[in-house]
Amino acid sequence: MAAEQDRSLTKSDIELLMETYQNMFIMHKTVLDQQLSMNECLKNILENQKGIGINYIELLKIIGKIEMISNITDDGNKDITKVVDAINSGVKSHNDEFLKFSGAITNKVYIAWIGSASIIMGLIAIFFK
Repeated sequence: MAAEQDRSLTKSDIELLMETYQNMFIMHKTVLDQQLSMNECLKNILENQKGIGINYIELLKIIGKIEMISNITDDGNKDITKVVDAINSGVKSHNDEFLKFSGAITNKVYIAWIGSASIIMGLIAIFFK
């Protein structure tokens, strides 16, 4: 009978068991809170990495343009006139395209004026008849 009494749970045993469950719950909640905090930090790191990647791509574009300019200058020869000539030819082609575009707009404005004048002349002729 003494062996049976040793096997039964006492009130203090149940209190210890419940305190253990409570401690485990608190521990798991603390770990979860830490993981959420770490997740936010990782999101911030990911956003920073994306920004660095975008800046790196822009930097590669600039490096490509610098390499193009250095290729124009004949293998590192610092003849700046070739670079200036290349830039001037680019500007000249841009100006030529702009002049063609503005000329086309000017022609359309002239056509609109002629059309408006002919309509007004027709209305005046109808009015005086």
